[in-house]
Amino acid sequence: MPTLYHYTSLDALVSIVSHGTLRFTDYRYLNDSSEFSLFQSYSRVISEQFDKYLSVLPIVNADLPIRPCYVCDNYASRYFGEASRRLEVANFLGVFCLSRAKDDLSQWRAYAGNPVGVALQFDRERLGAIALPYGYQIVDCTYSIEDFRSYHELQNRLESLSADVYCDTPETIAEVDGAWLLTLAGSLKDEAFISEKEVRVVSPPLDFGGRANLAGSVQYRVGRYSLIPYLDQRFSEDTSATADVPSGVLRALIGVTVGPTREPQLARAAIQSMLERAGLAEAADHVEFSNTPYRPM
Repeated sequence: MPTLYHYTSLDALVSIVSHGTLRFTDYRYLNDSSEFSLFQSYSRVISEQFDKYLSVLPIVNADLPIRPCYVCDNYASRYFGEASRRLEVANFLGVFCLSRAKDDLSQWRAYAGNPVGVALQFDRERLGAIALPYGYQIVDCTYSIEDFRSYHELQNRLESLSADVYCDTPETIAEVDGAWLLTLAGSLKDEAFISEKEVRVVSPPLDFGGRANLAGSVQYRVGRYSLIPYLDQRFSEDTSATADVPSGVLRALIGVTVGPTREPQLARAAIQSMLERAGLAEAADHVEFSNTPYRPM
């Protein structure tokens, strides 16, 4: 089973276990300041390629009341332009960050607190199954357009639209595809972060104040340079959970890695005790030590 790691502080570990929630931060307030501009750059390249492709297709049935999509001027550019507009006006697009990298020094330094933090181990398949009914998607981050994993999906989507004589305008189609396109936008990062091997759980675009299927609403915490919007999502109102079958997202927690610390045995014992008291026997049985010889100074 693929395992994902969430590097975080001891405070966050206690909060996740105590409340069964994951914290989603608005993507505009993450440490990669280029995220929105990357989506615009990628879509511009793809648009130019497809508009050139569509411009040379033969016009068939151009006299029909509804013209083929590829007859529309700058079809792909208009499609992505509407997607960018929707991204700009989305009040909240939240992400919960994980990594495929186990015991990674750079992430112990950046995200795991000082002097000691943890890496929560999540089963990717379980986490996806828990989040999907709420409209959340798990996506692997892309660090260059050459590795853009959804490029072919977009290619196929645009080609199918161009062949549909009766489809709507590109702006209308982009509105229909809105949630999918915003999820793609939330998966793009600058190549400077490639060593993090990031995977994200991406929320649907939300209005401030939340939606009916959310356990809470958007809140704010103090950052270094501004207030930061976030959402604590529980993914479950399950009242049938037992000591053997935890509720919600905690079903996907399968272990904890104790970060570099001067007191590893004490740290491990306390974490195991907390997990056992919370009914998380599987995770408690898989509390391990980091092998990274890092010493916070």
